[in-house]
Amino acid sequence: MRYSIQLYVDGQRVEMFNDEGVSITSSIQNVRDIGKVFSDYSQSFSVPASRQNNKIFKHYYNPDVIDGFDARVKADAVIEINHQPFKSGKIRLDEVEMKDNKAYAYKLTFFGGLVSLKDLLGEDQLEDLTWLSNFNTEYTYLNVRTYLQSGRDITVDSVYYSDAIITPLISAEQRWYYSSITSGAGNLSTSIGSAGADFTNMKYAIRLWCIIKAIEKRYNTANGFANNIVFSDDFFSTSNSDFYGLYMWLHREKGKIDLSEPTNTYLNKFPITSWQGTNWSADNFEIWDIDAFRASKYNMQLDVNVSSSLATFDVFVERNGSVVQSFPNNTGSTSYAFTAFDLTANGNYKVRIQHTASFNVELGTNIFLTRYDSSGTQTNTFTFTGSQSLTTVIDFDINSNMPKMKVIDFLTGLFKMFNLTAYDDNGTIVVKPLDDFYAGGGSVDITKYVDSSSSTISPSTLYNEISFKYTDTKSLFAQRHFEAYNYEWGEESYNIENKYDGDKYELVVPFAHHKYERLYDEGSGNATAVQWGWSVDKLNDNGTGQTYIGAPLVFYAYQQTGTNIRVTDGVTPVDLGVYFIPSNSIILSDIEININFKAELNEYTNTVFTQTLFNNYYSDYISDVFDYRRRIIKVTAHLPLMLLSGSSAVKLEDEIIFNQRSYRINQVTYNIGEGKADFELINIV
Repeated sequence: MRYSIQLYVDGQRVEMFNDEGVSITSSIQNVRDIGKVFSDYSQSFSVPASRQNNKIFKHYYNPDVIDGFDARVKADAVIEINHQPFKSGKIRLDEVEMKDNKAYAYKLTFFGGLVSLKDLLGEDQLEDLTWLSNFNTEYTYLNVRTYLQSGRDITVDSVYYSDAIITPLISAEQRWYYSSITSGAGNLSTSIGSAGADFTNMKYAIRLWCIIKAIEKRYNTANGFANNIVFSDDFFSTSNSDFYGLYMWLHREKGKIDLSEPTNTYLNKFPITSWQGTNWSADNFEIWDIDAFRASKYNMQLDVNVSSSLATFDVFVERNGSVVQSFPNNTGSTSYAFTAFDLTANGNYKVRIQHTASFNVELGTNIFLTRYDSSGTQTNTFTFTGSQSLTTVIDFDINSNMPKMKVIDFLTGLFKMFNLTAYDDNGTIVVKPLDDFYAGGGSVDITKYVDSSSSTISPSTLYNEISFKYTDTKSLFAQRHFEAYNYEWGEESYNIENKYDGDKYELVVPFAHHKYERLYDEGSGNATAVQWGWSVDKLNDNGTGQTYIGAPLVFYAYQQTGTNIRVTDGVTPVDLGVYFIPSNSIILSDIEININFKAELNEYTNTVFTQTLFNNYYSDYISDVFDYRRRIIKVTAHLPLMLLSGSSAVKLEDEIIFNQRSYRINQVTYNIGEGKADFELINIV
């Protein structure tokens, strides 16, 4: 039986060739590439260059068409079978086939819903997640100590974020130790003469949950994006401690915080409003509808009126964190009218004042934004509601201190750590561990639909070894682990004793993975409650460390008590009885999750932590892959409509029954018009 295919692009129905087939391949987890998140894709197919299709694709073959179809961007698409829903995703226009100098056909490729995630994120960096500026925190001796003890709770948009910012006991430069009998810089002991830990070696960390929310806040239609990113709460949830307990260390530059650097202050008294393609927030304005026509029509003028004739300051205009206009070496208390300049690109704009002395920006400071469009000239003036004090206290800007990493790489890293899978469900990106994904499936018997005239059976394993590790284990303590044991800290390798032909597969998580150190009292030899991290990769001859950045560091934070420690600003030491220590385990117990892949000796307890990422999230799947009884079976089935579309359709999480045996779907390719499904199945053992 042949089925009719309906294709809709941006809500408009596309006319099809009568005999044109469409093939869709689906896979959620594939033994050929264990670490990759898969999405539906199709082989290219063609549709006629009919009047209706020319309207949809705006005569793409003619480059002179104004506001034509943009083939650089995938368009929303829906495929139906006999007018029943089959797949939603994206369509890419690949080429136009011409015959006798006339358009004959449009060649298209369909992609599944997750492609929109990659398209939206593009090359964006974590620092581009401007919503994170809500968590900016002044860097002071008092704040560092306070958030070392209890963390900072922040409410944004009426949502409460507990311990969103903390100060973990990780040193960016200084070596810390504990001695009750000696004194010296870096001695954390509270004994007489101990110097304590220099607070400028400590940098804040942000909860990963806040980064996930920042991704959702940025990528949505309200900000001019084609689609919304909304994650399900199956894994990304405050109730899931495996994820919710994780932090990222805000370590972008080598070494400690330099308190002598000029202070940067963003003007933050703008009215919160919007105006024709422009959103104004407390400290920024975002423009999203600049096109080729409007690019030369936006312009901005800035007047600054300061309170002190002695203050020296620089003014910068930033777009997405990069300076696009600068006005250096300004002094005086008069009003400065800076030269207007064109805003030539969409983005998030901020006005930053860099200064070394405290002064006020007074009432009357204005930003003039002028926009021209087809309806004429429209001008708005945005004015401060009052004076803004510019102090020399360092504002620890979350975005500018965020480690360098693409947003897509951040998500991919989490997916690889916890063996997560994702799929689009009516606009929500459902994220689950693979085992939970399969647990939600049903059972479908396809025996009577299978073409029994031919099938193939082959081994399921293409590898003789699979390793799971982090991209960066170069910090000093982790390096020492490698030197002692000849494998990377936290790395797990899975193989079988009698090796067969095959390659080694490496699943690499794009984060840094530190080994931490529990301190012992150099006087008594007794263990303290203190555990710390050190961001150096080599020792100098004098015993100090060479500062180190590495990949973004992800860790658990544990609120510790039991041994008091001393922190100092070089003048006034303060003793603390509570503090956050960094850890690879969520709590200091060998029955709890840790983010090693291998069951290592825990740095704090010196006992083996068996609840590893591999054991909890990979072992069942990988051990089955290596089982000698596992086979890949390829069969072809001619499915009825109810198994192709609608609520009864075969899903990737379903258990497939064939000849009274149970299988998982490794991959399936549908020829939609024929209702044919080429299954690649793996038997459940």
